[in-house]
Amino acid sequence: MGEPEEIKSVHMMVKGRVQAVGFRYFTWQTANVYRISGWVRNRDDGSVEIAAEGEKSDIQQFVKTIKKGSPFSRIKDVDIYEYETPKNYMQFEIKNSD
Repeated sequence: MGEPEEIKSVHMMVKGRVQAVGFRYFTWQTANVYRISGWVRNRDDGSVEIAAEGEKSDIQQFVKTIKKGSPFSRIKDVDIYEYETPKNYMQFEIKNSD
């Protein structure tokens, strides 16, 4: 077992066909695969907002998978902001729309 990796915390805005296609559930499943904590929710403007935190390599894989999208989504753009300090989320949850 190696040393624990640096914890990375990001905020993402995903644009494209990402609502009414199961994208929040896809994000939740992907977060569980990569041991990511945080949340996902639909926004009124048709985008999906994601807060995600985990080990650096897990976050990198999570972001890569989100950028590819789910089978029924069509990702046009992903804005990513990296936080300086961890948010210490306990689990990954699907939130109600903004």
